[in-house]
Amino acid sequence: MKSLGLILLLPLTLFLLLVLILRRPARPLILRSPFLRQALRVAALLLVLAGFGRELEAQDEPGPASRPEAREAPVLPDQAALERFGDRLADTALRRSLTDLLESLTRVDRPAAAETTAWVAARCGSFPDVFARMVAADLAEPAPSTTISAAELREALAALDQDGLWFLGVDALLGRLLQRLDPATPIPERVALLTALERHRRLSEALVLAMARMKPLAINPRAWASKAGPGRELRMARALAIASLRQDLERILDERSRSTARDDAATSFRATGDGIELAAPGQPVRTLTRGKTFSFGRHDLIWSTTGGGIDQAWLGTIVIPAGAAIGVAELPALLDTDQRTKVEGALDRALAGDAVAQGLIELSLPLVHRALARRLDQATDEPGCDALRMILRLHDDLLPRLPARFEYERPEPPLEGPR
Repeated sequence: MKSLGLILLLPLTLFLLLVLILRRPARPLILRSPFLRQALRVAALLLVLAGFGRELEAQDEPGPASRPEAREAPVLPDQAALERFGDRLADTALRRSLTDLLESLTRVDRPAAAETTAWVAARCGSFPDVFARMVAADLAEPAPSTTISAAELREALAALDQDGLWFLGVDALLGRLLQRLDPATPIPERVALLTALERHRRLSEALVLAMARMKPLAINPRAWASKAGPGRELRMARALAIASLRQDLERILDERSRSTARDDAATSFRATGDGIELAAPGQPVRTLTRGKTFSFGRHDLIWSTTGGGIDQAWLGTIVIPAGAAIGVAELPALLDTDQRTKVEGALDRALAGDAVAQGLIELSLPLVHRALARRLDQATDEPGCDALRMILRLHDDLLPRLPARFEYERPEPPLEGPR
């Protein structure tokens, strides 16, 4: 009797199952009859055996828009490059010079350019010539009036890679030099340059993590005492350390597809016009349709072929000039008078300690970083200064800016000699 009931219900069950497949209701259906539930199972098995459902599987496959973004294949340094990195890391004079340069850029009360020329030249001697010349020229001229070509910056990046200088402080100096890039640089060259800077920054951050994961080496306590240079044990320990560093570096680069510079100080926009294109490091150029929401960070580039606009939740619509490539350095100049007034009012409240205004500033850093840096240079003892310095630090690696009244002295190194 039970089998007869299933046979009678089978045509109705097949019909209902086909309706469910074609209509695909959003809400789940509850079948209260045990006979209908069993019949549906049998019908589903028959449909699968007959080959139905393959079209539905094809429809459920993710399309190009829903697939995760393609990762750029990491470029691992070779053994010789990592050995040069280890040598530069152990160079005390280089690290002291880099620290001095970075600290000089965080001071508001820097001395005049004429007084610092010899000081800067003495501290740039440890870097490759092309990079040292650009850094010295930049520090000697606080108000940028000369530009740097993309070819010069690419040459400096190649020299830094050749010398194994993958340090976050060097990336901070590169970001400062990027502000002097010639505005007439073609868009493909700017995209290639930003991609190279992102790769250098990503490798520097991965090396910090890889060095932290390395275990201490166990060698003969008197291996250093050889008068003929490093002995066999020391050379083997160094080779093992470099091999371990490269393995950790490869694992970290696989885990981290992008540097923190792409996520820190990023802002969400919505495209309000057509013909807007976005370039991100290591990714193909995307054409943004009207209403498309996207994230814009420090290493991204946007341009419009028709003069479209982008909308930000707080400041409203920003018009992108037709044919102009816009990065975070050019974005603040696109604000109109009303938007600038709104920014200045929020900065007044943020400096007074208003947490809501500070949150608005943080969410809009690519648009307000220049005004924020100017106000912090002029600030003294406002309650919100410290919080705003840490917020601006997300955008500028050479911050927080120290007030002019702040004085500090670096302790002198201990005297070396017989004890």
